[in-house]
Amino acid sequence: KGAFTDAQSTKKGLLEKADNGTLFLDEIGEMSPSLQAKLLRVLEHKTFRRLGGTKDITVDLRIIAATNKDLHQAITDKEFREDLYYRLNVLRIEVPPLRNRGNDILILAHYFLAQFSKRYNKKPKQLSPAASQELLNYNWPGNIRELKNLVERICILHQSELIDSFNLSVKSNNPAEKTAEPPANQMLGKIPLDEILFNMEAELIKHALKIAEDNASQAARILKIPRETLRYKIAKYGLSGG
Repeated sequence: KGAFTDAQSTKKGLLEKADNGTLFLDEIGEMSPSLQAKLLRVLEHKTFRRLGGTKDITVDLRIIAATNKDLHQAITDKEFREDLYYRLNVLRIEVPPLRNRGNDILILAHYFLAQFSKRYNKKPKQLSPAASQELLNYNWPGNIRELKNLVERICILHQSELIDSFNLSVKSNNPAEKTAEPPANQMLGKIPLDEILFNMEAELIKHALKIAEDNASQAARILKIPRETLRYKIAKYGLSGG
């Protein structure tokens, strides 16, 4: 049995699973002091103990760590161990922010478009020249995560195979590219509200049916709508559900 309540069996943790392989630790700058000490022991002695265990377990693995935190400042602030930093900092690779990576932005955008179009059973989408320029001009404070979320939102909400600049929820950071916003009555024709609502409702129903394992009654309870209403919408969107 395991070392904590309701643990019925012993299972290998990440360190054991990564033995003779590679373990990737993301956002290592957020690691607690106690975990930092345990990781340092693994790096120095190649051993660790399971939770509640008394026997040392030996592992041989490569550790790759990533962070967007200033670890030098974290060391000064006593938030990160200096000895652990130098143990990890054998080969350092600095990845520049997305805004400084030029055409990488478009390469990643096209990759995510293909990925999410397939996931949501949509026709493959392409970026117009104006949309591509909009992505290049944007500052991307959220880096790749922000780009990925934007592309996923586009794939969910828009049926069109060509994505134009007005489909993007980003604003240019290049003053030369900024122009006055058109009057609201000119913008209305460009907002496919019925299309957005159609896709959002269909995705919500698909998600509820997935959770309910295609049980329409259970899905209706999740969505808090009458079962007959759900059956009508399932037929409307061409979905499956019992």
